[in-house]
Amino acid sequence: NNWQDLPPWDAYIPLTGLPRLAGTRLETIPADVPYLHAPPALASRWAARLDQLLPPGMSRVGLVWAGRPSHVNDHRRSAPLASLAPLFDVPHVAYVSLQKGERQAELARLHGGAPILNLGPELATWEDTEAVVSGLDAVVSVDTAVAHLAGALGRRVHLLLPHAAEWRWLLGRDTSPWYPTMRLHRQPAPQDWVRAAASAALAVSDLPLTRHEAASSAIYGAAR
Repeated sequence: NNWQDLPPWDAYIPLTGLPRLAGTRLETIPADVPYLHAPPALASRWAARLDQLLPPGMSRVGLVWAGRPSHVNDHRRSAPLASLAPLFDVPHVAYVSLQKGERQAELARLHGGAPILNLGPELATWEDTEAVVSGLDAVVSVDTAVAHLAGALGRRVHLLLPHAAEWRWLLGRDTSPWYPTMRLHRQPAPQDWVRAAASAALAVSDLPLTRHEAASSAIYGAAR
């Protein structure tokens, strides 16, 4: 953004200053989700790919454990994948890694019981990520753009937060006024990702019967 290329203006305001001028309060934050929608054709293509690659009869949960390394707070907001081990002990869940960048390599060192599909290398655009997330039952993520995307799409989101979280997540609550379908799982102490992940794992294990499980049950019932 080059300020010198902008036309003349009489006033300007930072984007984060608009809620003050609008008199926005927690209870009046616009949060009618979904307000983003994946392109239908792209969503259908990714749904078919997930059906091809993932085992049937399992909930499908997206996973992101690290953000942009250059972020000033990345050492607090990003988690080592191994520290999220409680998630991988949940039965009947298949994870879809949406992780981009060098941190994808941690998948090779992961020893867990849950199947994990690594789609990171195939996600060329945000529309790809949007389409994949639209076909999942839930997303577990640290504080990254993918969590915001999933919230805007109206998907279930389980957000893993550091002990000292960013201001927008407020204090003393496990819900977000910005995203009604999001639940917050905070570190009870600095760097305690294991207990934050255990909280998210409990929520993931309580996912309602999904369309994939329902289809599997119907097939099983017909076979009987």
